[in-house]
Amino acid sequence: MKDWLQIIANLGLIAGLILVAIQINQNSEITKADLLARGYESVLQYQTARLGETPERVFAKAALTPDELTPEEVAIIRANVVYWTDLHARESSMIQLGLWDFPAREEYLKGHAKWTYGANPVARAFWVMWASDNPHWDFVRVVNENLPPEGEYPDSERLKELIRTTSR
Repeated sequence: MKDWLQIIANLGLIAGLILVAIQINQNSEITKADLLARGYESVLQYQTARLGETPERVFAKAALTPDELTPEEVAIIRANVVYWTDLHARESSMIQLGLWDFPAREEYLKGHAKWTYGANPVARAFWVMWASDNPHWDFVRVVNENLPPEGEYPDSERLKELIRTTSR
């Protein structure tokens, strides 16, 4: 009888240790997700502050008259590219860790290839530089395959109107 009690006690101890290991693993995943979310939030706050109040006017100007950009406007475009590349890298990390599922991500990235990275020659130049230094990220291939041809920028008539309306 004493041997049976000892066996049952040992099995209970093993079950308890397994439960503790599972809980440690869950807490580890929660901590990873929290760190990624905090990092994303800090990047978002920083880049939002750098973009200023009317970045759309700067993006339109960059597509239509890039030679007229001021250094401050180039910095706004760079901040936008840095913001989105950081965001896409964090998304990739969350997907690799199994913390996020985004089935439509490729379509989403195709839109960014056109409207963020390929929307003007300045953004494109910053993207090309960043992508050549970071080819290991999964989204680099999708963006590169979907960049509009150089010199073709989306919706230039709408951009002209945007410049006219935001310059007042």
